[in-house]
Amino acid sequence: MLKRFAVSVFTLMTIVSCQEVVEENWIESDVVGISMKANEYLFYPEIIKQTAKGGYIILDEGHKSPILNFDSNFKLISKSGVKGNGPLQIEGFRDVVPSTNQNDTTYLIDMYGDKIICYDKEMNAVDSRKLDFNGRPAFTNFYNDSICVIGYRGCNTMARLVDRRTMRDLTKDIYFAPPKNEGVSIGASYDLYESFSVYNQKNREIIFFPIYNIDDVLIYDESGRLTEVVEGPARITPKVTEADENLFMSSRPDFSAYQNPVKICGDYVVVGYSGLFQNRDNSDFYSDGQQLLVFSLSSNRFIAKVNLTPVFYFIGGAFDCDSKVLSLLGNRPNEDGKEVYNFDLSGVFNSLKE
Repeated sequence: MLKRFAVSVFTLMTIVSCQEVVEENWIESDVVGISMKANEYLFYPEIIKQTAKGGYIILDEGHKSPILNFDSNFKLISKSGVKGNGPLQIEGFRDVVPSTNQNDTTYLIDMYGDKIICYDKEMNAVDSRKLDFNGRPAFTNFYNDSICVIGYRGCNTMARLVDRRTMRDLTKDIYFAPPKNEGVSIGASYDLYESFSVYNQKNREIIFFPIYNIDDVLIYDESGRLTEVVEGPARITPKVTEADENLFMSSRPDFSAYQNPVKICGDYVVVGYSGLFQNRDNSDFYSDGQQLLVFSLSSNRFIAKVNLTPVFYFIGGAFDCDSKVLSLLGNRPNEDGKEVYNFDLSGVFNSLKE
């Protein structure tokens, strides 16, 4: 059973009302994945993205050329990119924006170099663009058809707008006001560096899915005004009083919430849910396994969850809206090695009814 909080805001910083709304049960499914046998190529993979031609890009820190290009069956095509501190070299990747049918260029977000590196369709580095940031660039999220949002690492809820077609810095910031504690979990970290976001073009809303320590979903209008907070599945994340906040923050386990893929497909957002928790002694433990959640853009609530087998820790994922295939990158609990599994979710989407 999920809960949704309807929030009214009279300033950017103050929540003045909070009404609890009980939702109906969601649809639950179990799907077994198929190994794509890509483990021989993977050392320290961090990000996976689908390309316009049906292939995949995986960023892997364990390779001298860390951009790995795969076909649709996860056979390695090529390795690209060069590590280093030169203008066309990679100092520390944070995200990648693959080429599209309209644009052959692939853009890599270099966090430590504070730049965007541009690659042509043969994946040769051809240009780099410095970002005029006050903090290091982090995850890239699509704002609308022409704008990207790049979060600032360590800059709370400030983000920079970038031209989506050229990835040129627009030197324009947008500020998303963090919520007060009413209606959300104490100790929540609402930083764009620690959130994924999607843009609901129909409702002109920006929806944030936090990565760490909390799974409250935040919904903003285009001006940065918080309009609604939706409570996620929160399996063991504790809620405490404000008086207990200091103790809570020092003693709580680290909790990984939403993970890639975070992608709009029609009226839905497909979003990964990690299930990894870490104790104070740095030992890992898992709840009831990895899940994929479906969030409705028409009702702003979760309507379905998919339990994924085999159980393994999310590193990243890519979802094909046409075939309804989820390609999930991760590692099995207590096992070495990384792998990609494909999950056919067509049956899940055929059963969705609101």
